[in-house]
Amino acid sequence: MNNTSISKQFIDKLGEMPDEVRFYFNDQVSVDFIDELNEKYSLEEGVLDNLIFLAVAEDFDLNMLEAEARKIAEKTGIDSKELLFDFIGTILLPVSDFLPEFRLKEKLNKIGGDPEKYLLYKSRFESVLEDETIKILEELVTERQGMIDPELESETAIDLFRDDLVMILTESNPEQLANLNGGLYYLLMNKEGFKDQLVKILMENSTEITRSQLLLSGKLVPGTPANWLKDFILVNGSGIFDNLILTKYLTGSANTKNLKENDRKILNRLLVIYRNAKFFPESMGNLPAEKWEIIPIETADTGKFTKREAPVPGTQLASVQPSTPEFGDKIKNLKSDKDLMLETLERMKEKYPHGSIERRAVEEEIKKILNPNI
Repeated sequence: MNNTSISKQFIDKLGEMPDEVRFYFNDQVSVDFIDELNEKYSLEEGVLDNLIFLAVAEDFDLNMLEAEARKIAEKTGIDSKELLFDFIGTILLPVSDFLPEFRLKEKLNKIGGDPEKYLLYKSRFESVLEDETIKILEELVTERQGMIDPELESETAIDLFRDDLVMILTESNPEQLANLNGGLYYLLMNKEGFKDQLVKILMENSTEITRSQLLLSGKLVPGTPANWLKDFILVNGSGIFDNLILTKYLTGSANTKNLKENDRKILNRLLVIYRNAKFFPESMGNLPAEKWEIIPIETADTGKFTKREAPVPGTQLASVQPSTPEFGDKIKNLKSDKDLMLETLERMKEKYPHGSIERRAVEEEIKKILNPNI
């Protein structure tokens, strides 16, 4: 472990993690889970904070967590193994799906814990996350409501998909596609019948979008959206499908394995649009609402969450050394590096909700500046 305080390491490392994980440690739901453990083991508030800071800062290192749990157990007289089971299951497993590289379920199994016992906590967080996603989407929709005429927007979208589908399937301008996506998810959420109308247009479109023909019912037919979608459904069924099924179809089915690369890209976009529209909003999966796409944008890091930089306290503050007595007198009235650091941390603290783990980490940094001996 390096010399940087564990709470500072926690803040920095958390800033590199997916948005869902940062949301979790900022939301009341994680505070509630901690409170439940505190009550179960009669722990004082703040006792588990260092264990949380250590888990995130040290990439969920099992040996370090076991050692820290033993320290808590020695002071409190509780069973360290049971505490570690509950800590991993209650506090960490809710975000395990967003941190697959750390294999949290496997670590709990390794020390004898049962991940199934803690599924309720995972479900509770998923429910909170879903509510937040809907809230963000509603805000986006509300913002858009004052900007558009729903009927005109619907007519425009339908005309585009009916008459200019080739353009939609080949457009590479992210800004154009983002604008179109904004209109589409608004209509899918608010315009009754729009989803069925859009899917029907795709299923019946007879414009040739690929140079390659395909074999349907023993006959060669043109590469139209209607024919490609029929073939895909014949191969994979009419239910929702994931990216693995899509990739297998695009590279290994009888009609696609010899496609030119450009035709394969066009077909990929068609099938993704079909899935995203027909099964909306389920097709959006766990993506936050502000990153939903009906039409995939190739320049986006599709399927992954953008990592945000965590705010860092003022670590670049220069130490001012007086070069003359007059200058020395003047800087007596200036704030010290310590004061500036405290101001920076106080401002940073206010960005996080009361009681959240990130706020506690910043408060821990403030305590260490005020009392370096703790």
